[in-house]
Amino acid sequence: MILVIAVAVLALLAGLAANLYLRPRLLSEDDDTGMAVKDLVGPLLTLTVLLLAFVLVTANGSYGKAEVASRGEARALDQLVETAEYAPEAERAKIQAAAVCYARAVRTQEWPAMADGEASRAPACGRRTSAGPSATWRASPSSAC
Repeated sequence: MILVIAVAVLALLAGLAANLYLRPRLLSEDDDTGMAVKDLVGPLLTLTVLLLAFVLVTANGSYGKAEVASRGEARALDQLVETAEYAPEAERAKIQAAAVCYARAVRTQEWPAMADGEASRAPACGRRTSAGPSATWRASPSSAC
């Protein structure tokens, strides 16, 4: 988001400088033989503003979708921890520990990797068991938890 704002500010400054120095020279020339550069300035400015508006709207929509997705994931994790209260004591502790481990892994590994445009490849919470389709993640002492 900061990059988009920086590029927009630089484009604005370049446009103002071009408008200040180049536009008087372009508009002072009399060219009745055909289409001149001055005839393209207005439509080009309009096209630039529309393109910038579409980029900003798209970036804002993408940010909104990411926020909604992260809130949904946090809500699901919170519901998992609350639902674990109904499980037997031993299972409850495992489920809640795995949920805490997952939340920490997302915060310390996934988000920084996503900020760099990559995917986290490090196993965050130990090894995956081979118990079939209902396999669970088990935290190991050497994991991020």
